[in-house]
Amino acid sequence: MKIVTYNIKSGIYHPEGLEAVARVLEEAAPQVIALQEVDRNTRRARHEDQTAWLANRLGLPYHCFGAATPWEGGGDYGVSLISSYPLVDTKVTHLWVPHGADVPHGAREPRVVLSAVVEADNPFTVMVTHLGLTGEQRRRQAEQLLECARGVNGNRVVVTGDLNGHPDSPELRVLSESLRDVLAELPESERITFPSGDPEMHGDDFLARTIDYIFVGGGVRVESARVIADYSLASDHNPCEATLLSAASPA
Repeated sequence: MKIVTYNIKSGIYHPEGLEAVARVLEEAAPQVIALQEVDRNTRRARHEDQTAWLANRLGLPYHCFGAATPWEGGGDYGVSLISSYPLVDTKVTHLWVPHGADVPHGAREPRVVLSAVVEADNPFTVMVTHLGLTGEQRRRQAEQLLECARGVNGNRVVVTGDLNGHPDSPELRVLSESLRDVLAELPESERITFPSGDPEMHGDDFLARTIDYIFVGGGVRVESARVIADYSLASDHNPCEATLLSAASPA
């Protein structure tokens, strides 16, 4: 089974919008897709449910959306899951964000984690999130995320998303206490997830651009993993991909 995580920039980065995003996903051909920066019925998305549109375009029958925040002019903005397998026991958990007049507006943006059980032959839980802009909130959000993951039966969990932190940051070390970064063994030059496009154009600071991840629990085995360098610039992020083997049975 192949899973892809992708920050799609609300389908507004490429002149062809969601169709450009769909082509990237279609070529990857995953069975499970985790998306960030997704609009549902917003004015800028022409009042379209972007998750449902992509699911229909890709021929995948199951999808769910986790609203993080209402959007100006109506609709919602958040994260979502699309799957060829049923998604059950869906849950949206709100993550910690700072408050107060002295906190910049962007740092107060609501953040959530959307989780669901993928009813494959060996069911597992998939989580998708988009962490905050400051180190402190990402660390606290990562602790919440890890707590959610620790509650999964048999540790059969896949945690995905735009985590906005570098691989050696405190928030990523929090997650690495109990979960495995499936891209950790790749050469640094193959881990660029932001910005999208030709890696040769990014210079020597590529590690600063590794902010999208797939983590797995001990009950999930991984056959391969990679960052898809998207030269079409469908979004400002590159998607990440992992091919999963059959999850181990619960202990």
